[in-house]
Amino acid sequence: MARYRQLLFAALKFCQAMLTSLGIENQDCGNQVMQFILSHGEVFHGILRDRQPSLNLSALRELALTTAVLTRANSRGIPDAEFDDLDPAGIELKGQKVRIERQMLALR
Repeated sequence: MARYRQLLFAALKFCQAMLTSLGIENQDCGNQVMQFILSHGEVFHGILRDRQPSLNLSALRELALTTAVLTRANSRGIPDAEFDDLDPAGIELKGQKVRIERQMLALR
């Protein structure tokens, strides 16, 4: 589990650094990070879904970094209008994006 968290933290920190350094006007960066998030959706769903009453420090750091990257990427990433409602892949990506948004709203 430690190796998994080490790799995940490195990837999330890299995404957050890119989003921060390239600024809000760079929508391509947000799109690329959202594509990364959506292509690894099960990992992100698992992190957001794993809400135990007492989380340890590393789980809290994982959740904080995940939500920070998701929030930054979603704020300037792929708009809903760009998903093709007739394309099965577009429908799946939109569904994953909505699922992640709902899971973030359910965090307390």
